[in-house]
Amino acid sequence: MANMVRKTISFVLLFLLVLAIATSVYYNIENSNLRNQAAILQEETNALQIEIGALKPSNFVTANIVTSLGFTEVPPNPTSDSSVDRNYSHLWITGSLFNSGGEMAIGVGLIVLAYDESNKVLMNETIPVSLGGYSVTYAIPPRNNLHPTPMMHTNIFSQQNVTVILGIYHEGIFSTSTRYEAIPIYKNP
Repeated sequence: MANMVRKTISFVLLFLLVLAIATSVYYNIENSNLRNQAAILQEETNALQIEIGALKPSNFVTANIVTSLGFTEVPPNPTSDSSVDRNYSHLWITGSLFNSGGEMAIGVGLIVLAYDESNKVLMNETIPVSLGGYSVTYAIPPRNNLHPTPMMHTNIFSQQNVTVILGIYHEGIFSTSTRYEAIPIYKNP
């Protein structure tokens, strides 16, 4: 019987030893996995800190003009009282400009481009944006001192929305397939 008790105690001790070794191996593997995950997270955190450090506060205080514009080609009107409206087409541009940036946009204007089906540039005009009024530009050649490229004088404050009503008189008539683009130009303070 004493022999049986010794065998049982030996078996229980052996079982506890094997269980302790298995538990130790399991927790060592889990700790290693957690250390690897922590190292990966630390690398990601360091990378994010580098990115955030690269974004200087001055980058958040610049102007950013967002356009929402529509384009309508108006052919010459033979019954108009105006000789310009009788003889030339004009492109009406209406909509708005919004400064989503943190600073004022200085000297705001638009570069207006018109392209035909083959991407040939039909019009490339720089026009000013006028607060609360109309801007009219004459793209009628030959350009002379009567119609020079306008200076941009309008400033748009941060978070300000400006209504745009622009007209560009030009020769010829653009087809309905003409594609238009308006690129805002401005200076940051």
